[in-house]
Amino acid sequence: MGYAKKMPEDAWGDGVADIQGFYVHQNSVHTGWVVAFEVKRPGQKQRQSQIEFQRRCINAGGLYAVVHDVDDVIAAMKGWGI
Repeated sequence: MGYAKKMPEDAWGDGVADIQGFYVHQNSVHTGWVVAFEVKRPGQKQRQSQIEFQRRCINAGGLYAVVHDVDDVIAAMKGWGI
């Protein structure tokens, strides 16, 4: 079973999404997308640096979502067709 560890605040630089991965299409090892999730507690908003990271990620063809719980992650992935 895997585990997750909270990275130090400055590990990746300001604004980088909390969870990142790479989705490879099942029919091709040459087609894939960066997937990024910014996790927020209810009522929290993204910092400007996070909004900028979101913009850069999407402009580069990545998939990005702000999520509050696992249900949000599942909904985003279904919306992306993953």
